[in-house]
Amino acid sequence: MTSSSANVVFFLGGPGSGKGTQCNMLVESSPEFVHLSAGDLLREERERGGEIGDMIERYMVEGLIVPHEVTIRLLHARM
Repeated sequence: MTSSSANVVFFLGGPGSGKGTQCNMLVESSPEFVHLSAGDLLREERERGGEIGDMIERYMVEGLIVPHEVTIRLLHARM
């Protein structure tokens, strides 16, 4: 599937609201979908370390939202 024809579905909600559960159910019933969690991608990058990982760690420790450019870059790289 090319990026111009991709179907994208967003699940939004607070922590513990069931976003991951709903995504897993969608992927199980429709294998053409892939579940990408921004939070999971940020945690993976943080664990890798390096300049970006360290920056993500600082934001998370301070309870701040990581800049959207970083999150979008991680999502785009995984797509």
